[in-house]
Order: sequence, then structure tokens, then C-alpha cells
Amino acid sequence: MIVQYSSFFRFTCHLLKYFGYTLLGLAIAFILFGTFGISHIGALILSLVGPWLIRSAIVLVCMLGVAILIESFKN
Repeated sequence: MIVQYSSFFRFTCHLLKYFGYTLLGLAIAFILFGTFGISHIGALILSLVGPWLIRSAIVLVCMLGVAILIESFKN
């Protein structure tokens, strides 16, 4: 039996996947910055991007909660 999820749930899962890829890329960049001794650039990037990452994470968690509620009411 193939389960068909709603398009909102699939969209939210795609956004979560790309958000995870973004975090992975930033982690790799910070490791490289630390390795080459330019960690001050990493701190600058984190101060610029950090608030947006936190807001994005909150929005994605809320979207996932709504998508889960929609899926549970659908059945």
C-alpha cells in the first residue's frame, strides 16, 4: 500500500531537507574556517546568518506541526 501524503506535508519535508543541507554546509564552512585560522570570518557569518537560521527553524517546526495535524485529520 502506497501512502500519499498531502502536498503541504511533502513541501515541508523538502524545506526541512534543504534546511538540513544548509546547516551541513555551514558546519563544513566553519570547520574549514577554523582549520585555516580565519575563524573570525565564521563568527561574522554566524552573526549575520544566525538570527535568520533561528527564525527559519521556528517557522519550519511550526509548518511541520501544521502538516502533521492536517495529515492526522485527513485519516
